[in-house]
Amino acid sequence: MSIKKEFIPYAQAAGLTELGFNEECIMSYPPLYQQAFRFFREKYNFTYSIGNTNIAVVHYQNTTQLLQNNESYEAAELETIKWFIDVAKQIQVKNDRNVISKTLVSDFMLNWATDMSKRLHSCLSKYFKDAFIEDITPKDWEKYRGCGKATWYEFEDYREAYLRIKYN
Repeated sequence: MSIKKEFIPYAQAAGLTELGFNEECIMSYPPLYQQAFRFFREKYNFTYSIGNTNIAVVHYQNTTQLLQNNESYEAAELETIKWFIDVAKQIQVKNDRNVISKTLVSDFMLNWATDMSKRLHSCLSKYFKDAFIEDITPKDWEKYRGCGKATWYEFEDYREAYLRIKYN
């Protein structure tokens, strides 16, 4: 019996590293299967079981997947690790896209709100406190507009952006 069977192959070790695995490994070898499975269980809540027929049953959120046609228990373990890596990378890409999207939108909104606040500053600072921005009506706007630099609709857009930034 070779001790090499206890370690995941290099390609999968590299995939784990891309996903953030950074545990200490014995003598700089790739991680043990148990380390990899613990990583996926703790970070992604992935679980699995392998039966006597070498079919791996993997679970993630409300998804159950059967990984069949494995020649041995060890082959089922390897297929499970590969499946976990593929799904975790998909999750990571999706999360990265969401973060980028939210960042771009919030940067755009912040820049736009800053520009609008410069245009509206004299009106707002002269007549309203920040907390009062939420309660201004079109009638109030017409009454106190004075500077004439922005329309009610521009102010409404500014207020919406202001509140998103303030409360998010």
